[in-house]
Amino acid sequence: IEARAVNGVSFGVKQGEIFALLGVSGAGKTSTLNMILGQEDITGGKATLTGYDVAQDFYRKPDKMHTYVGYCPQENSISENLTVK
Repeated sequence: IEARAVNGVSFGVKQGEIFALLGVSGAGKTSTLNMILGQEDITGGKATLTGYDVAQDFYRKPDKMHTYVGYCPQENSISENLTVK
């Protein structure tokens, strides 16, 4: 059985805004953020951050991407995809 964690999500955040992603357990909040942060593959659709295509540009310009996102998870965890590099 295939289950989609994220489907049909669309939102925009303007410069200077503080944005919170809220929802019930299993709604896809963590998966959405992990895709924006480049820690999970985007298998459909498109995510852009300050004009950069996350799927195309994240690993080529990580310094640019990280300057625009602050992420504070509820629980301490380290992604398996996170490396020292």
